[in-house]
Amino acid sequence: MVRYTLLPALVFLCWHPLSSQTIYSVRGIAIGTETADPAHVSSVYSNPVGLLTVNNWEFTSSAVGAFNNAEAFGFGMIGVAYRFSENEVGALSYTPTQEFLLQFDNTSIHTEAGGLWPYPSALEFRDRFRIGFARRLSDEVALGISGRWVEEFLRTPGSGYLQSPGNSASYRASLWSFNLGFSYNVNASVKTGALIDNILAVREAYFPDHYRQFEYRPEKIVRIGGAYKYSRELTFTAEVNSRFAVVLGYEQNNVFDLPDFTVRQGFWMTTSSNPIEALSIGLGYSYKTVQFDAAYVHFLGQRVPSNGILPGSFQPLSSLHWNPYTTNQITASVTYAYRSGSEPLVRIEDVQFFSMVFPVNYRVHAMRPLGYARVRNTTDKTVSARLSFFVPKLMSMPTNTSQFYLNPHEIRDIPFTAEFNENILSVHEESFRDARIAVMEAEVNNYTDIEYKKVLILGRNFWNGDPLMLKYFVTPDEPRVKAFARKALYENIDFLESLPPERQPLEKARLVFNRLANLLSYYADEKTFTSLEEFDRVQYPSETLDLRGGDCDDLTVCYSALMNSLGFETAFVDVRYDSVDENGDNAHIYLLVDTKLPAYVWSSLTSNERKLVVRRNSTNRETLWIPVEPTLITKGFDAAWEQGALEYYRDVELMLGQLRGNVKIVDVY
Repeated sequence: MVRYTLLPALVFLCWHPLSSQTIYSVRGIAIGTETADPAHVSSVYSNPVGLLTVNNWEFTSSAVGAFNNAEAFGFGMIGVAYRFSENEVGALSYTPTQEFLLQFDNTSIHTEAGGLWPYPSALEFRDRFRIGFARRLSDEVALGISGRWVEEFLRTPGSGYLQSPGNSASYRASLWSFNLGFSYNVNASVKTGALIDNILAVREAYFPDHYRQFEYRPEKIVRIGGAYKYSRELTFTAEVNSRFAVVLGYEQNNVFDLPDFTVRQGFWMTTSSNPIEALSIGLGYSYKTVQFDAAYVHFLGQRVPSNGILPGSFQPLSSLHWNPYTTNQITASVTYAYRSGSEPLVRIEDVQFFSMVFPVNYRVHAMRPLGYARVRNTTDKTVSARLSFFVPKLMSMPTNTSQFYLNPHEIRDIPFTAEFNENILSVHEESFRDARIAVMEAEVNNYTDIEYKKVLILGRNFWNGDPLMLKYFVTPDEPRVKAFARKALYENIDFLESLPPERQPLEKARLVFNRLANLLSYYADEKTFTSLEEFDRVQYPSETLDLRGGDCDDLTVCYSALMNSLGFETAFVDVRYDSVDENGDNAHIYLLVDTKLPAYVWSSLTSNERKLVVRRNSTNRETLWIPVEPTLITKGFDAAWEQGALEYYRDVELMLGQLRGNVKIVDVY
């Protein structure tokens, strides 16, 4: 019912002529700038690339209150946007009753072009129509263009003047002006944008020559902005333009633990004698597909006299939205996301992701749900449906759920999986990607509803500290890994063949480690901070070989991959300590290498049985395992073996780490 009652309210919000043009979208007013992070159909007033946030149809309407010498409250604009495809969105806005009106002191004579002419009594500028179009060029880059139709009216008084005595006069001028927008998403935390205001202006009608100085003169202004998502709740914005004006702002969600409530504030600064030109503040609230926004901007030091602009003091306007005569304003808007056509049989109510995506273990999402979609049967009969999930470029085709049935008006959460392709391994930094979630009738395979949602893809080297995930960094089939391990044995083939069979596994482990020791160094790794939380970076084995070093995670992964490539089973020993070390860490990891030898031959390897670990391998046989501490890479295999044995005896046997939950041993086959 809300969709049928809300649309008329959007159109008939208010219908009263207003003497001040709105300066921006409501959200843009509140935070001061939307150059880098625009959103919704109203971004046609700021950076049109924000239209790409529109899912299907979107409607918006606003109201404006102007406060100067006289208060007025009236209709702002109504706009509509439509997504033509996954990468293209268009928009149109119309301002039916709003005007930017300047009153003049009309007791003077204006001399220009060799004659005496009445000084204008009023100037009116109507920014009525706007069109916009945005196209996504890649996951990071988008372009947008918007155009507007501006009409200008000049009125003169009707009596006491030399020109046209007893009759007033009115003149009209008009032009088209176009803006070009650009955005580049650096990563999930940082967005940048640029906008060229009035990149092209085409004038269709002029004032008479003696009134040319009163015409609107759109100035080409370059705006460059950035947005930094400090956390899930807090985003900072900044903009500088070619006039050397600076705007700073922030937007905070989840205020007072209300997830749908947003607070915004902006600071408008110029190089004039008054460094802070204006202050703005705003609120936002979302409810399902409806977004409510309100904003107030206060300009410090109004310049318009109560009896009108004095002759000779008029400053030609280069902007209708931010100029010496812009008044304090309060604005409010309602934005509604509407789906075209008749009510779908099955509608998507909400989409949530269980986690972000780590490229290193992308294959698990083909079996383990990545998220769920809340779907509703809108009919009075049972409906069969399927759900699909798709991320362009990172998936070869959509992943579909099995067929499910919904009872009449039933609401159910449907989990979905994702079969990513290897392109995901080319993602080096965190980034938000557009995911398409669609529900279709199972019997006819026609989409009934489509939702677009941002999914966070982390960088290929990101790791959350889970040892079960760490094993996915072990890549024994990499050509670089295979070649390195085989060369270590080939160079010592005669020595290995001279040994008894029970000695060969130990010596192979020693040869590979010592060859690695001649190449690598250990160094502590720095944590990676994203917009959401803290992660570690882990190098793939080939990266460690190329970089000639790494931390305990990197060296453990690399040595594990080398031994796996030779057919040895390995296992991570992940230890969580009760206190942190000098580097601020409370976790450590080292390696066990399976010799495949039965436990009773331990004396053929060492005289100290505590240097070996007896545990079951993948064949369920109890065999001898060698504990190795890779951080002692530069000291050679014997020192690493000795230290690894001491750590295992302390962590697992003395401290009962596995029983207490401080130690996890993860097999890597």
